[in-house]
Amino acid sequence: MLFAIKNLHVYGANLIMNDIVAGLPSPLAFLGFADALCRERGVTPWSARILPILHEVHVCEGRTRAEMVPKNNKFKPQEIVEDLRGHIKISMFIDLAEENSDSSIDKAIKLKTFAGGVINHLKKYSVEQIASDSLALKSIPRGRVMVPPKNSEWCYATDGHQEEDLKLLVERLILKNKDTPQGWFIPSSVGYKLLEDPSSVPERKFTRTKLLPHVFVEPLTSIAELVSVRHPRLKELDENEFLSLFWHWNVRSDYMLGHSNYYI
Repeated sequence: MLFAIKNLHVYGANLIMNDIVAGLPSPLAFLGFADALCRERGVTPWSARILPILHEVHVCEGRTRAEMVPKNNKFKPQEIVEDLRGHIKISMFIDLAEENSDSSIDKAIKLKTFAGGVINHLKKYSVEQIASDSLALKSIPRGRVMVPPKNSEWCYATDGHQEEDLKLLVERLILKNKDTPQGWFIPSSVGYKLLEDPSSVPERKFTRTKLLPHVFVEPLTSIAELVSVRHPRLKELDENEFLSLFWHWNVRSDYMLGHSNYYI
């Protein structure tokens, strides 16, 4: 079933997508939130599909000076951990094939955080079942949907080790945003490259859960597009076209991608 979660206010959300990209909540954070709801409701893990919608993002400055702490009988500045957080207002569409109750999702949200930030339950939000085509966007307040670019060439993902790949990504962003000022094309975290085999990785201490192996990975970066919920491109999509925009985990060999459109 397809559900809309509208107007979630989150305080202190993580705005660092990966080692290369920062400034907006990651689409993979939306996928993580959806998977947490799956596990809470007994739905098959990793099966959720989600469409992120951004309404507001306010970056917090955080600490700009290090605190002085005693070290070796002297006061020295404490190392500031690299961080970027903010207050965000978001909505999302979630496709949970095995769930049919919006009240149960609402109950599950009350026990969750989003991207490491606290959901403000004093700010009114709603959960409701919706139609499975783009007409559902009519009920969403003004904002921008985060989707892969229509041009498949722009969905090439890089791990950042090749300087040429990063230069190409930046050149494409500058060119595209210059040509189409009405839209926003952004660098985005889109998945991970596995550095270990999950089936043979050794068990590690202090992991979050014993149900999943701890595997070291490298982040993958590509381009995403922020499209207005009122854009004509989204108005007349049928069910299959609309659902094809949704982010979902796609595993290919040693790669975990947040959308099937992306490739290495």
